[in-house]
Amino acid sequence: MSLRMAVAFLTLIIVAGYQQVKPQTAGDGYNGLDLVDKAGNIRKPSDYRDHYQGLGTYTVLDPKGDQMHFTYASPNAAEHYRKNGKFADGTVLVKEVFGTDHAQMTTGDAHWASGTKVWFVMIKDEKGRYSDNPLWAMDGDGRFSSPMRPTSKL
Repeated sequence: MSLRMAVAFLTLIIVAGYQQVKPQTAGDGYNGLDLVDKAGNIRKPSDYRDHYQGLGTYTVLDPKGDQMHFTYASPNAAEHYRKNGKFADGTVLVKEVFGTDHAQMTTGDAHWASGTKVWFVMIKDEKGRYSDNPLWAMDGDGRFSSPMRPTSKL
């Protein structure tokens, strides 16, 4: 009997291990507005580098110091945008701005991101929930928290 229990238990573990992980969808309850307190203050999602989609990276050449900008979108935001032509209510965009370093390498003059200068968190709010908070402003696609006001400077 204990051999049968052990085999059944192992089978259950193996089957559970092969279950496919599905991405979050709007129906799965992802809502970026959970990052906002009652007054409209926004906090940075702790796991955005692991769970958000990278939308792009670009470098800004500046005599005062070059920068690298990284932009991330909450789960399924890009897919929703491609299908509907706009971001869904509660979509989160996180933008990080880094300084850069560079050195001569065997492949040439290499540049890389170093040291976070500032980051922004923007959340789509189609309903104008936080109109009394100056961190929220209109854009051409409904309400987004203002991208011009960083939620944190490091």
